[in-house]
Amino acid sequence: MAKCDHLAWLELLEGKGGPLLSHGWRLSQIFRDLPKPTEQTPQITLFLGRTLKDKALRALCDSNFRHQRRQRGINIRADNRTLHSLQPRLFADSDPTTLTLQPAYSSPRICHRDEVISINQLPLDYSLYDLVFARLLFMFVDVICIFAEDVGGPDEVYRMLSLWTTIGTASSLPCDIRPRVLIVVNGDNPSITHRVLEENCFLSDLQAQYSSLHKTFRDIRFSPLPSDELSAEARFLSLNADISRQLHDARFTRLRHQAMFCAAHMAEFFKLAARNLTNTSLGQFNFVAFAREENPLDGAFRSHLLNFLNIGAKTKIPYGGLASHIASALLMDAYPPGMHGWYSHTHEKVLILTKEQTFARGLFSEHYSTTPAMQPIAKPTAPKSSQ
Repeated sequence: MAKCDHLAWLELLEGKGGPLLSHGWRLSQIFRDLPKPTEQTPQITLFLGRTLKDKALRALCDSNFRHQRRQRGINIRADNRTLHSLQPRLFADSDPTTLTLQPAYSSPRICHRDEVISINQLPLDYSLYDLVFARLLFMFVDVICIFAEDVGGPDEVYRMLSLWTTIGTASSLPCDIRPRVLIVVNGDNPSITHRVLEENCFLSDLQAQYSSLHKTFRDIRFSPLPSDELSAEARFLSLNADISRQLHDARFTRLRHQAMFCAAHMAEFFKLAARNLTNTSLGQFNFVAFAREENPLDGAFRSHLLNFLNIGAKTKIPYGGLASHIASALLMDAYPPGMHGWYSHTHEKVLILTKEQTFARGLFSEHYSTTPAMQPIAKPTAPKSSQ
């Protein structure tokens, strides 16, 4: 296979029958270079801008920076210095001021696999790239850096944030697990007080106008840059520190909710989410349900359980023993080898236990009407994540 120098994570193409979403399994390519993809938990920072964005990217990811004269879509690359760490850092970048549908490729690429998906639903109110940002990328990005000078100033940043908030997220995960926004501005304002007042006014107005802001973004802050008279390395030190703090907070939030995905799981979830977006652009992406796509619940599950309980009732097996066996079987089915370790209250499979508990107690009451009242089944504890 030819050596691949492509950086594109996602591209929107103009096909003969309508728009197409193209992604070259770029995450999978990057994660193949990780020494332990089932244990390492990557974090992604998204840079949005143009000239200043490229300077920051060169300074913060100089181990893997290649300038592109014309950016077609959304790129992603790994910081090679972190490939062997527990939390490898990935940098995605895009120029939102130049994103348009590109002509479809006339010939297939031979250096890597491309998945090109037709977009079946086209909401008229939003651009396709805004849908991709709000309802696909933001589910996997931990920090978003918007370079205000590159995109048209604070007013344009306000418009972008308000639009993405209006579109909403597709994630089924708790609201705490949302990307954190850093608005990168020039910090050469002679009056620090005036700058702080402007920033506070910006944020308070955004929160007042959009009550659902917290459902799309976990946090929004400003990150002022020092004078451009400094070297690039020195100028972006404070931004690097701000990103590190936000990644740290995002990591512990995900750990608290058991939603820190390993590289292997993240790559698969992204493929599923991309296909889901093309089928139902405004539909929800339920992480738990899609995690079971290759292991769906057997339609005969209820009848099997009924037979099991009937046999147990006829042979007078104690209710507690049967209940424990059912609970164990449910957990073994819900957490096959390699499954992400969801908390039990997050996993929809546990809901079946509650429903079947009522069913089982009703069945046993018919056979053991003279026995003391049965004790409730204790909810089993889900196994801890292997991560």
